[in-house]
Amino acid sequence: MSEEVKIDTNLYSRQIGTFGMETMGKLIKMNVLIVGCRGLGVEIAKNLILAGPASVTIYDPNLVQWGDLASNFYCREEHVGKLTRVDASISKLQELNPYVKVQAIPTLTLEDHANYNVVAYTETFENVDKVIEADEFCRARSIGFIYSGLFGPSGFTFLDYGEEFFINDADGEETKSFIVANATQTNPIIVTVHEDKRHKFQDGDHVQFREVEGMTELNSLPPTQIDVIDGFSFKVKVDGTGFQAYNRQGLVENIKVPKKVSYHSLKQSIHNPIASSQYGMLETPDLRYFGRSDQLHLAFVGILEFQKANGRLPQNNEEDFQQVFAHVKRVNEENKATDGINLEEIEEKVVRNAALYAPASLSPMAAFFGGIVAQEIVKYTGKYSPLKQWLHYDIFETLPREEADRTPMNCRYDDQILVYGREVQEKLKKVKTFMVGAGALGCEYIKAFALMGVGCSEEGRVAVTDNDNIEVSNLNRQFLFRKNNVGDSKSKVACEIAHDINNNLNVKDYQTRVGSDTETVFNDPFWESLDFVVNAVDNIKARLYVDSRCVWYAKPLLESGTLGTKANSQMVIPYKTQCYGDSQDPPEEAIPMCTLRNFPNQIEHCIEWGRDLFSKLFYDTPNDAASYIDKPLVFLGQLKQNTTTSGVRSAMEEIKKIVDLKKSANFSQCIDVARNHFESMFNHQIANLLHMFPEDHLDKEGSPFWSGPKRAPSPIPFNPADELHVHFVTACANLIAYTLGIPQNRDTTFIAHEAALINVPEFKFKTMRVELPGEENKNNQEGTGVGQADVAPEDEEILAGLLQQLKVEDIGLQSKDFFAAEFEKDDDSNFHIDFIHAAANLRARNYKIPECTQQKTKMIAGKIIPAIATTTAMITGCVSAEIYKFVQGFPELEVYKNGFINLALPLFLFSEPTEANKTQSKEYDPILMGKVKAIPEGFTIYEKIVVNGPMTFDQFFEEMKTRFNIEVTLVSSGQVALYNGYLPGNKHAVRKSRLIEEVYREITSEPIPEGRKYLAIELGGEVIGEGCDFNMPTTIYYFQ
Repeated sequence: MSEEVKIDTNLYSRQIGTFGMETMGKLIKMNVLIVGCRGLGVEIAKNLILAGPASVTIYDPNLVQWGDLASNFYCREEHVGKLTRVDASISKLQELNPYVKVQAIPTLTLEDHANYNVVAYTETFENVDKVIEADEFCRARSIGFIYSGLFGPSGFTFLDYGEEFFINDADGEETKSFIVANATQTNPIIVTVHEDKRHKFQDGDHVQFREVEGMTELNSLPPTQIDVIDGFSFKVKVDGTGFQAYNRQGLVENIKVPKKVSYHSLKQSIHNPIASSQYGMLETPDLRYFGRSDQLHLAFVGILEFQKANGRLPQNNEEDFQQVFAHVKRVNEENKATDGINLEEIEEKVVRNAALYAPASLSPMAAFFGGIVAQEIVKYTGKYSPLKQWLHYDIFETLPREEADRTPMNCRYDDQILVYGREVQEKLKKVKTFMVGAGALGCEYIKAFALMGVGCSEEGRVAVTDNDNIEVSNLNRQFLFRKNNVGDSKSKVACEIAHDINNNLNVKDYQTRVGSDTETVFNDPFWESLDFVVNAVDNIKARLYVDSRCVWYAKPLLESGTLGTKANSQMVIPYKTQCYGDSQDPPEEAIPMCTLRNFPNQIEHCIEWGRDLFSKLFYDTPNDAASYIDKPLVFLGQLKQNTTTSGVRSAMEEIKKIVDLKKSANFSQCIDVARNHFESMFNHQIANLLHMFPEDHLDKEGSPFWSGPKRAPSPIPFNPADELHVHFVTACANLIAYTLGIPQNRDTTFIAHEAALINVPEFKFKTMRVELPGEENKNNQEGTGVGQADVAPEDEEILAGLLQQLKVEDIGLQSKDFFAAEFEKDDDSNFHIDFIHAAANLRARNYKIPECTQQKTKMIAGKIIPAIATTTAMITGCVSAEIYKFVQGFPELEVYKNGFINLALPLFLFSEPTEANKTQSKEYDPILMGKVKAIPEGFTIYEKIVVNGPMTFDQFFEEMKTRFNIEVTLVSSGQVALYNGYLPGNKHAVRKSRLIEEVYREITSEPIPEGRKYLAIELGGEVIGEGCDFNMPTTIYYFQ
């Protein structure tokens, strides 16, 4: 059995979209040892088990203590002092993934380390010398070694993958190919790509050429390094003076070349971490604290020296801190005499913050480092760039600024109380928050709420909504869900399990989509009661709506998102920062229709074509047939409104075909139709295009027609021995059978034999209109082939004949006899992806485009967002730490963090949130062509003008004149114009004496949501005495 067969592609589909099948094949053979099962250890184990290695073994002989419950989400109160951390966690960890062997070991000797591919230490049980000894042992045997530690609000990770480690793919990005437009006979060769698209190459990339005509020597070059000149040209480090002259065509693609790297041992690197770094300095994730990593490193060394001397970590007292500080100063001085890390000035505050809280394990820090370390373990496969070699990180800006009572309470929050005090803990428990989404991000956030105590009291509340149900593909990263939960509500299950983690969590689940149509559920009192909102959805429309609500009600929004190994977070703070809607990613590039129909040059074009073909054949046609049979006159009326006579004729022809087929359908006829589809799409239509534009055809400028992005295709005759041909006919025939409601047949040998016997029509040339790149699609062509025939005079006559043959009363069928296939990407047994994949690869074969795997087809056709548990856990760790700041009411913008992180590189960038945009007066506005005054000057999107009614329009206008010196002539609410003083004959003058809300209710079809006592109003007019327009915040008009 091949390795691919062993990989559950349904379970791992989103992860395979990130890692790829090759990495998954290596990962499922990996055996990993994790030492320590506090918060960090269990986070690493959880993320790694979800990823799917062969085995995960955990060692931790310590009994559960109260403090462990603040970060280990599998420890319960009844475990305290009775079970070891591993015994409390192991059964739950095993449930995460049935494909992974999860086990605990009671003892660990040095020799035991040899049983694993990677060893990760998350605790220093005895002293750092023992960890150094383990690293030396692993290093000598090419076993990957990772050492991490959390000291309350600070922590570190160290990685050692030995003297010789190969990185096969440094960044995980897809390779890109570009069309060659020119190549010079120089040293080095200068290559220019087609003006159609800028290349994405970087200095030092390696590229390879194919299909170059003229300078054919390029096609024979091995992967060759380049230097970028600009977005359209680069230098190839090859002497081209003896090469033939470039003629035409060619593709250039970047190639992943394995890179050898070496790592220093822990013993060497803990002494001189800078020598182990990538850029000759310790990188600081947050550049606002430049040099912080150096300070933290020495502070951590001091803590480890204290532990070595005292057999324990320092406690929260002055005496222990002074001992740690003395160790730091001693090591710093000793290092000055050697090549070790040393500082001119040691920041006492950094050492104090690291030492005083060293015994604590906090949920946000465990999640952050747990995601990172699990991803670093995955990198042992050669995918992505491992850490080089240290990461130091802290959240000291979250610490209380006032004296705090840190006396332990023998409760689950003791570790958090040690850091933040009882006062902050009480504030956390009283929080009222709303989380939108209970998928991958949502599972991590609600776990954090339960561990931190957010909303864990009668006064507190956590509301969660998600209208989705659990699917198999969710189980790989939405860690709260199990196979027996498939089909259940995400929000309901997530809330139940979070309540099990902490039964004081006051949680309420909704299964309601958030939007303007559900504002009676999520109404004004609901939003107004909240302390902050957490967005945990990947749907842009939902994120924008939630963002708009947070702006309207002036509520902080904790926003985050992931894409494979990349993640970002944004803190939206009312009146201080930009909102989420102020900055958005640019829209995806649309593929021109002419490219899809006739001139594909990338596999993505072929997959999109296959996806459209699926919809046309198996959804639109049976749906049209059912609609026609149900209401023929209504259907025809709508069809005539939306398309040409030729389009109506085409649609009715397809309906007649499926109706005729249904009347006498058997599976052999389905094979017949599928075989004819093959002939039409991959043979005749291509032959037709080549008949119109032969391979040597010249365009009107006299240049070769088939050049640049236009690739000359070749027809494909059917071959029953070709697996791809049979794959297409099998999927197509079975989907036809589905739409007709007849039994399917998966016997490919039978289908191939039957298909080979079918007589298909001979090719006959048809005159077609082919839209060329740059031409506008004026005819709204439909179809997936070479374009539709021009409208023929006989269309009306043929259409009349079709309608006569399709009289509903004579058909003898009902709409329920047809079944439209709604595209479902995650069911591998339904032939949907099979069909699209076969069609796309046949299309690619037509146009000599490299074919792709079925997994890639699934990702692109299904618009699947690559997602992995490691990235999700890491970014939620960042964001949940911000909650400490919100509950303490920190006013300064600079203490909050927005993050952009790419775990593949790895790259960590934190920055201060961007200030809110301020509306200023303009002496000249190019749209209004005149002066515009901002009232008040410099207002932000969060400001509102409040007017207390009830009022008539006259009374409202008078108040606006008195308060703001403006003459109001336009009043609108949403899409409704309530008053317009510019209408001819002053038609709205009669409304001036009426109540505003009365007019609103009379003229709009949308009722005011139940319980709402105001209207949101926008105003227009001019400033009195200045004669210019004004710009004002939205007015909230309270009518009761």
